[in-house]
Amino acid sequence: LREVLFQQLSPPESIILGAMVLGDQSRLTQGMKDALNKTGLRHIIAISGQHVVILSAMVVSFLLGIGLWKKQATLLSTILIALFIILSGAEASSVRAGIMGCILFLGQYMGRSQDSLRLLIFAATLMLMQNPLLLLYDAGFQLSCLAVFGIIVSFGFFKKHLEKIPRSFGIRDMMAMNFSAQVFTLPILIYNFGYVSVVGILTNILVLPVIPLLIGLGFVFLIVGAALPILGIILSFPAFFLLTYFNFVMEFFGKLPFSQLVLENISPVWLLAVYVPLL
Repeated sequence: LREVLFQQLSPPESIILGAMVLGDQSRLTQGMKDALNKTGLRHIIAISGQHVVILSAMVVSFLLGIGLWKKQATLLSTILIALFIILSGAEASSVRAGIMGCILFLGQYMGRSQDSLRLLIFAATLMLMQNPLLLLYDAGFQLSCLAVFGIIVSFGFFKKHLEKIPRSFGIRDMMAMNFSAQVFTLPILIYNFGYVSVVGILTNILVLPVIPLLIGLGFVFLIVGAALPILGIILSFPAFFLLTYFNFVMEFFGKLPFSQLVLENISPVWLLAVYVPLL
């Protein structure tokens, strides 16, 4: 898949899609990493729950389309999600998303209802049983769990207070989800990395609407391109234009002198001062 990607697309588009779909961040230059951090877009290229949701929706739709029953499609999708997470490097955020997604699918297979908060707690507990140090030393695990927790507990709150924002193209829901995740992850981001993106909310609003389409096209382009190179070339064009747009937003806002606010040497007490009233 990596070979198909770098044959059909040139840098920086190929590098961005490789990180976003295959979890390959080894080719990101320091300049690209800095731009992603300054613009608050680093989370988008990390394999996360969004990738699992998009991939699983595509797989289920495809399997149902070729005539499988819903239970068969659900079970096979669960297996394919697990394989994708291993393929992409099994980072903490993708493992958490994979556990939640697989249990959700198995619950649907067994006819059981879902509870997102229980799924999150179970996934986090399972990961911490395997490696308790994730809780203190893995920022990816902390941010992934806090982002999902924020969406679960405060999405409705932000959606209610954004009633004047139009619902067209899912803009209101997208903004509510973005704010929910940002509020709960921002203190940990500042504590771990010593900075906060000033333009992060704006860049996420500009980029997030195209990300599901980009990830979906990316998966299709790579898989089809591996089997039928000619068709892969055709499918690479729409992916290229979306990647060019993403790169433009990242580069333009990343070069602004006020895009990032540095806050170094934050005390752990500050986290308690923020999270206790927030909770």
